[in-house]
Amino acid sequence: MKDLGFDETTPFLMIGDDIESDIAGAEACGGKGILVFTGKTNKEHLSSESLARLTHYAENLHDVIQILNRYYQ
Repeated sequence: MKDLGFDETTPFLMIGDDIESDIAGAEACGGKGILVFTGKTNKEHLSSESLARLTHYAENLHDVIQILNRYYQ
């Protein structure tokens, strides 16, 4: 966060298609994530426990916009 010019306590949201490097990486730095099922990660490959621990997930980028509008206005 410091490299991007933000205080390390600044809230942030990561949008990505990899549950480990994108979403878990963001959470490890204090952020939240939206996992997008657009290719690399497929919902069928995740356990119910993995899905339950996600803050948000989306089928496509249209769903991401809906999540952002609903929760982050």
